[in-house]
Amino acid sequence: MTRRTGHVTSHRPLLKASSPAWLGTSAPIATPQTSARRVALLGIPAGPNLSRNLFRSRLADLGWVEDKSLVLNMRFTHGDGARLAPLTAELLAP
Repeated sequence: MTRRTGHVTSHRPLLKASSPAWLGTSAPIATPQTSARRVALLGIPAGPNLSRNLFRSRLADLGWVEDKSLVLNMRFTHGDGARLAPLTAELLAP
């Protein structure tokens, strides 16, 4: 059996970087910024919505606070497809 000679690669940096994942520790995925971030949501119905509530809940779990570190700009078409373009333009405006 021949032994390989040459450059030895250290896996230590990779192990250090990935250790939180394989150790099961949680590292924050999103770090809230000092200024509020803007998130635009375009939906069809304006009433209560399970997906929207889960989205808000997960953002809170990650440390985002609505109206402090995060501003949710929501617009709804109410089933009228003709409103998509104007509402999208409104949400994308600075």
